Amino acid sequence: MGDLDEIVAWLRQQISGDLTAAQIIGAGGFEPQRWDTEPPGLVNPPSIRARAQINVALLPDPEDRLMRECLPGWVQIVSYDRMLGEPPERDCRDDDLPVALVADGRREFDHIIRHDPRNVVADCEAKLAILGRYARQAAKYGENCMEEDRIWVLEPVVRLLASGYRHREGFKEEWLP
Repeated sequence: MGDLDEIVAWLRQQISGDLTAAQIIGAGGFEPQRWDTEPPGLVNPPSIRARAQINVALLPDPEDRLMRECLPGWVQIVSYDRMLGEPPERDCRDDDLPVALVADGRREFDHIIRHDPRNVVADCEAKLAILGRYARQAAKYGENCMEEDRIWVLEPVVRLLASGYRHREGFKEEWLP
């Protein structure tokens, strides 16, 4: 049981850190921000604000016509907010500046959108609820958990959750399921 307690404590720390970071991004009395392309859902927009300035900034030689022609377009990832309690259709662009710029034809924009703050918050809350369920079961059955099947059903789940963080500092290989 001690090994599992160590896993749960470490895992709760990792998840809580992720949750705090996601909540900071969406903080300020707003619903969790939604990240999307600008305009929403458009992957390869015909133009974005400051495209020319971005291309010039990235060019080693602004006079090189061939280099200018080879530069990609850009996908702009922006954040949208709304006040607490307002419906999703009230989302408006949070800022004139983008969260990120991604070269056209690349798929990083999809990864960024899938990991927007509201999704990370929901994911962390679900994982912490699983750990909470484990902790309640462990407290309820204490030293008699070996006789109780329900607690052992949760042990592999805790180990599987921890395995999702196996590339972080502090993870121990023996925690793998």
